[in-house]
Amino acid sequence: MHRLNITAKIWLSVGVFILGNVFSTGLSQIQGSEARTSLRTTSAALFPAAQRSQEAESAFQRMVKGFGDAVITQDSGGLDRAAEDGRQAVAALKAVAAIPGLSAERSADAGKLAATIDQILADARTTYGAVMGGNMTPATQDQMRALAARTDQAKADLAKTKEQLAADLNQQLRSLEQSSASQNSLSLAVFVVTLLVAGVIVHLTIRRAITGPVVRVIGGVQDAANEAGRAATQMAQSGTEVSANAQEQAA
Repeated sequence: MHRLNITAKIWLSVGVFILGNVFSTGLSQIQGSEARTSLRTTSAALFPAAQRSQEAESAFQRMVKGFGDAVITQDSGGLDRAAEDGRQAVAALKAVAAIPGLSAERSADAGKLAATIDQILADARTTYGAVMGGNMTPATQDQMRALAARTDQAKADLAKTKEQLAADLNQQLRSLEQSSASQNSLSLAVFVVTLLVAGVIVHLTIRRAITGPVVRVIGGVQDAANEAGRAATQMAQSGTEVSANAQEQAA
């Protein structure tokens, strides 16, 4: 640092500031790329999955209600409408399982749940069709109870799947928010540090290479002026003494 001339020191301070900005810009680009990847995952996978799971739950609830109403009212057309709702629930879950970018665990859960509901749908049409046909045997009643238990379990699994996908979506959005806040804080910290380092270098450069020599020159000039003043005073005193001696000799 002491061996550098003033120009090199000034360029060093400028270089530090530029390097800090380049580092901050590069870091922002990297974090921005990661944020864009997360946004693509959110928009292309998590958000559609959460939406589809909600559609599946609604369709399944309509299916359950439709089968119950059809049995009570003895409406064979109601069985077909309820079955259509069930097929919509299965299709929505299969769509969730097929979404690219979704975690393997969530895709597997959605696929299994789709197969479970598809089987419930087939058994429900058979069992409730037999009930509406007047075939209410003890075996049929057992099938209805077993079907009701499986339906309740599927309903709970659907609610759980929907909550998990919604939680994944919320977690991803919170991560993006935290990443953005961290990026802003880091960029500000890098800017402040580089500004301080550059300022210190400039301050030392001005103090040692410009202000210091000027102060020393001014001090030397003041010393020379003081010496000249003292010499003039001595000369004046000597002149006074010579004049006094001359006057004495003349007298």
